[in-house]
Amino acid sequence: MYFEKEARRGKGWGEKMIDICLNHAKENDFNICYIETISFMIAAQKLYLKKGFKHIYKPMGGIGHTNCDVWMKKHF
Repeated sequence: MYFEKEARRGKGWGEKMIDICLNHAKENDFNICYIETISFMIAAQKLYLKKGFKHIYKPMGGIGHTNCDVWMKKHF
């Protein structure tokens, strides 16, 4: 998930989007939600931590994001 500056970053859109995604996951009986991000995206990591994600120390699978160096997951 990424918002351009022109899309008014810092206005709560990211939190609204992640809430929609997490609610969908819960409603569809997902057990784990996994996120990859980049270490300099501090605001994103703060949001993920606020939503209950925890850092993990290696990627969970080969999803193709070779530039991501931060991996997080949330259990439902």
